[in-house]
Amino acid sequence: MISRSAADGVGTAGATAASSPYRVGAIVLAKPFVRGKSRLADLPSELRLQLSWAMLLDTCVAVTAVADELVVVSDEPRLQERLEPHLGRVTVLADPGGMNTAVAAAAATLPAGPTDVQVAVVADLPTLRPADVRHVVEQARQRGYVFVSDTEGVGTTMVASCGQRLESRFGKGSAAAHLAAGAALVATEFPTARRDVDLPADLAAAAQLSPGIHTSWLIERT
Repeated sequence: MISRSAADGVGTAGATAASSPYRVGAIVLAKPFVRGKSRLADLPSELRLQLSWAMLLDTCVAVTAVADELVVVSDEPRLQERLEPHLGRVTVLADPGGMNTAVAAAAATLPAGPTDVQVAVVADLPTLRPADVRHVVEQARQRGYVFVSDTEGVGTTMVASCGQRLESRFGKGSAAAHLAAGAALVATEFPTARRDVDLPADLAAAAQLSPGIHTSWLIERT
């Protein structure tokens, strides 16, 4: 466990929580690559597979710079052996069916003490930065239950909670669903935390935000 406190730059949710060590458990949700990015159908199928892998890897690299533990939920074959050379220790769970069920299954394996933070992240955030993840963790410690909306303000890219098992409301209209469930919207100035990629225009927009090295390498060749 990494011992952190308010002195590390994490916001205060009361003196006890601020001064107590805490752990960050992260969950990344990834479809099998053959099923991912179907709305990028204009790209060659092999390139879509490579893009799904590159975006997942860049997302995980940003997350593991902050998290103590990472659980990836996916039915992608051989994913653990592909990820570990890049990330070190990572747990891969089979998808139990549905994003919210996946979050619940992964959250059950992660620390959920009074000061611990759990954060779930979608796998297509190639521009995500460690500073983005750190900001969401800080907000969760201050406010208890938070989320980040996507660029359009309709979907969700990240959701986090402190001191409890994480529950999510991913799906159609998830930003409104998270608000209705009591999550606070993180007002982030970091567009890199909101730029998920579903459409060709999203990929072009991500390219302007300096995505991670694996996605950048592919974009340069498209």
